[in-house]
Amino acid sequence: PGAGGIPPPPGAGGIPPPPGAGGIPPPPGMGGIPPPPGMGGIPPPPGGPGLPPPPGMGAPPVVQKPKCRKKRKMTPGKKMKPLHWAKLTDEAAYDTVWKDLGKNDTRILNELNLREIESAFGEKPKGKKKLGGKKKADGEAKSKSPSKKKLVQLLDGKRRQAVDIAIRGLKLSGDQAKNAMLKMDAKIITAEKLGLLQMACPTPADVLLLKGYSGPTNDLDTAEKFMRVVSIVPTVVPRLKFWAFKLSFSESFENVNEGVTLVNKALKSLETSAKFKKILGIILALGNYINGGTRKGSAWGFKLNSLNKLKMLRSNDGSNFMIFLARTVRDKFPKLLSINEELKSVSMGAQKDSAWLAGEAMKMEGGMRRLENEASKKHFAANDRFPVVMKDFHKKNTEAVKKLLKDSKCMNSTCSRICKAYGEKTQRPEELLGKFSVFLLDFKLALEQLQKQEESEEKKKELEKKKEMNKKKALERKQNKAKKEDTKRRESKRSPKPESTKLRKSPLRKSLAQDKLVDAVVHDLTRLNAKDMLRKLKKKRFNTLKRKKKREAAEKKNADKMKFFLKPTPKR
Repeated sequence: PGAGGIPPPPGAGGIPPPPGAGGIPPPPGMGGIPPPPGMGGIPPPPGGPGLPPPPGMGAPPVVQKPKCRKKRKMTPGKKMKPLHWAKLTDEAAYDTVWKDLGKNDTRILNELNLREIESAFGEKPKGKKKLGGKKKADGEAKSKSPSKKKLVQLLDGKRRQAVDIAIRGLKLSGDQAKNAMLKMDAKIITAEKLGLLQMACPTPADVLLLKGYSGPTNDLDTAEKFMRVVSIVPTVVPRLKFWAFKLSFSESFENVNEGVTLVNKALKSLETSAKFKKILGIILALGNYINGGTRKGSAWGFKLNSLNKLKMLRSNDGSNFMIFLARTVRDKFPKLLSINEELKSVSMGAQKDSAWLAGEAMKMEGGMRRLENEASKKHFAANDRFPVVMKDFHKKNTEAVKKLLKDSKCMNSTCSRICKAYGEKTQRPEELLGKFSVFLLDFKLALEQLQKQEESEEKKKELEKKKEMNKKKALERKQNKAKKEDTKRRESKRSPKPESTKLRKSPLRKSLAQDKLVDAVVHDLTRLNAKDMLRKLKKKRFNTLKRKKKREAAEKKNADKMKFFLKPTPKR
């Protein structure tokens, strides 16, 4: 490979050379020996002589993309302020809404007042500056003010703008930043200012630009002057990186160490839990019995993915396998109910990213190693505190970082051991813990659902008991009522009926009915009014009866007289 060879003649078969095996092309601008007609070989360089491609083998024709026609240029009546926008090309605007909208420019401008637009956005004419100073007696022209000295700018626009923003955020001069870096003063350069200082520090390309400048430092612009002063600090860029590593180490180490410890605890508890293994044994026994007589029965074990499919098996009473398992464990193996409390770290460990934790531990270990090498170099000045501070930091934290790295490696080894124990392929710790975490959550929910079902059944039983008691009480009341009615009927048959006394015919009979009506009305009235009314009515009735008796007596007397006169005379 890499050696040139004679290509086969036209029409002859052969194995094509591998990619990149065609020899070294001549440099641009140099003409090479063209290959003979019909023979392959090294392609000619750009711009060099070459043969036209054979018929049927040429490059495909270039298809031009459709584009909008060029617009007529508009010239305002005066110089205008620029409107900064990102202009679309004619090709990019072809298949968009702008193709139709752009046709209406002239029509819209005809409806507008162009002078208003010019007065609103036109540039104001620059007036002549009045020159200070006294007028000369001989009538000469006023003296011009001396022009301001222009500062030297070495950086490009975007880089200078970024450095200026960082310097304004630092609120430090170049000398202040340099002294703070040499003293490793964390009070002046905080974690936030350290990030800005890294933005303002010179890169290797910036250092080359600054070295090429031989003029005085005061003639440089703000960004260049700051960089030139700061570049005096030896290895300024690595220094700031190690300083940032030191400032963020405590928080980063705490987060990573907490995650690694949690994952290891979850894996260890899962590996040593005897209760969990007993529950798996119960599931295996139930599954073999359910699948008895089929090809899925008589199993020695099952894949861990099957744990999350157990709830899909529905029972005849509307529940599922997990509820049946929860009932079985509660009734027959109550000591296993504390499994969720024993393995509560599994669900939290499943949320951690083991690869990220292991990577961060390795980064910390590598950073400590590089920091030790950097602090051991001998190019630091006597007043530079960087090696002293960094060596002390390395001495305090190196053992903790080594232990963290060891624990992070222990995660994968423990996970591989558990996978092998359950006949599974090697998995990441969070994948393995996730399967067990889902099963434990389903088991917990099944226990809660089972408890709710039993509570609802107890309430139904209580309601049924109340209904039965109410039915019994109603039946008893009905029977008692029937007994009382039967007793009354019997007593009424035994005792003789009282003879009905006929009211003698008298003129008072009608008045008695009136008395009853009067008594009913009087009952609703007040006592005094009722007494007065009753007295009046009785008096009226008495007078009526008295007159009636007198009338009847008179009628009787008259009848007797009539009988006497009508009495026939005896015959003589």
